[in-house]
Amino acid sequence: MIIPFAKEARIFTEEDALEVVRQNSENLQWLPQVFITPEFLLAVVRHDGLALQYVPEERKTLGICLAAVQHDGWALRFVPEALKTPELCLVAVLHDVLAFVHVPKERITPEIWHTAVQHYGWLLRYVPEALRTPELCLVAVEDEGTALEFVPEELKTAKLCLSAVRNNVAALLYAPKKLNAALWKYSYRVRG
Repeated sequence: MIIPFAKEARIFTEEDALEVVRQNSENLQWLPQVFITPEFLLAVVRHDGLALQYVPEERKTLGICLAAVQHDGWALRFVPEALKTPELCLVAVLHDVLAFVHVPKERITPEIWHTAVQHYGWLLRYVPEALRTPELCLVAVEDEGTALEFVPEELKTAKLCLSAVRNNVAALLYAPKKLNAALWKYSYRVRG
């Protein structure tokens, strides 16, 4: 294909096409189909994961989607539902925890919960009770002490509550009453 540049015409190459897309990934949708090869698409999403939104649905493969979320986890929102495997979703959440909102509920694994809660402890509120282990609850309160509110009562040990209060003194509001006196003393010593 020949595309005129300035006063002279020259051949528009695959390298030119890649450069055009790298300058603005939206240009992908205007390229001639001859350039849209799996290798080309892989190079595009490795440069800009969010370019996945401009990849034709029929051209989105697991490999291309994986490369996109490895570059930018938020690209998960452009992955077809059928390709959102638990492994791909975990990669996306590892690269951008906010991609968690695009993980289908039925594909959320304990590893995905752990990764999400590690970055945003308050997400513990959405973790099914059966998956709220002592370890996961500790991860949550170490990130955000007030996540103690969502820890099952039987898991609110002195150690866990102390970790929560160390992170955020407001966690005292969610500690068991029997631990409050000791936790108040601790928090007063730390602040005083």
